[in-house]
Amino acid sequence: MASKPRPAVHEADAAAMQHLITHRRELHAAPELSFKEIETAHYIAERLDALGVDKMTKGVGGTGVVADIRGERPGRAVLVRADMDGLPLTETADVPFRSRRAGVMHACGHDVHLAIALELARTLSQRRHELP
Repeated sequence: MASKPRPAVHEADAAAMQHLITHRRELHAAPELSFKEIETAHYIAERLDALGVDKMTKGVGGTGVVADIRGERPGRAVLVRADMDGLPLTETADVPFRSRRAGVMHACGHDVHLAIALELARTLSQRRHELP
């Protein structure tokens, strides 16, 4: 029989899920084509900066953002990456967070990739003391 999740874990999961949903919907509504992701890069950099990342480099490859989150223990590093471009397609879904940009949409999941990467960055930042 599976054990019940501890309340603190359940609350953390609920908070993480809300962050994921919020980021995904905000990013989904504002897609930009490849190498034109100016606002998307700003969105990502602003949120990473708020987490207090150790180092951030903007403009990588044109619009990319790279951030370092250093742990407090010795050990190996991990690289996480996410694409952020939208596609030149018209969104037909009738949802509140549909693309606000005519002829551009997130049709292949890059909005989800970015939301996951941001939530992972938030989690890692909060748990630096446990990380190499």
